[in-house]
Amino acid sequence: MTVEEAYLHCARAFKRARLWDTASWRARSELPTLARMLMDQTHTTSCTLDELEQRIAQSNQNLY
Repeated sequence: MTVEEAYLHCARAFKRARLWDTASWRARSELPTLARMLMDQTHTTSCTLDELEQRIAQSNQNLY
């Protein structure tokens, strides 16, 4: 893959987006899980969403 275009944004753009303003954040329960995002992006058929959720949970346990 080759990058054809890349855009940089000044710090003001991030400030205007209120990325660090926790009051503007959605509730965590409204967000998709990591497994859901991976499934949506990769269109994998090698496992189910539940299986991937379990694999991620097991992997996270090994980190701590």
